Amino acid sequence: MRIIGAIGKSGSGRDEILKRLSSRYGVPFVSTGGIVRSLAAEEGLEPTRENLGAISARTFAERGPGCFVRLAAERIAAKGWPVAGISGIRSGRRRAPSEGPLRPGLRPRARRVVSDNDVRLEQMKQRAEARDHVDVEHFRDLDGRKGELFHVSDAAAR
Repeated sequence: MRIIGAIGKSGSGRDEILKRLSSRYGVPFVSTGGIVRSLAAEEGLEPTRENLGAISARTFAERGPGCFVRLAAERIAAKGWPVAGISGIRSGRRRAPSEGPLRPGLRPRARRVVSDNDVRLEQMKQRAEARDHVDVEHFRDLDGRKGELFHVSDAAAR
């Protein structure tokens, strides 16, 4: 199984890049954010930023580093896709899980998606989903909380 990973902050366009690969080359992808939203749905929770953040933190604490990438890889393996993308890889700690469907030592090929903060905020405003905050204060708070939880700066340094 080959994995193409898209690394970037919220609103940076990770899913958009993988959607283009999907439409152009037929490469399917799984979003780690989609996994968190599916966990919320299973628990009967609205996909608000607060609920999704709590689920992410709890799952990360319970399952450890790389848990969302492992869950995505399990979904990819279950579908039998020989090549697929994972959107939402945010740090080196999430990029190279050593167990589960990804064999030890396998590193997904990853592309960091970089986008100006103003561009990311505007993309989130246009997306207009309940999970997105569209003011600068909440946007900065979201970046800070996700940076701490998912070690986003680790990915940016690679």
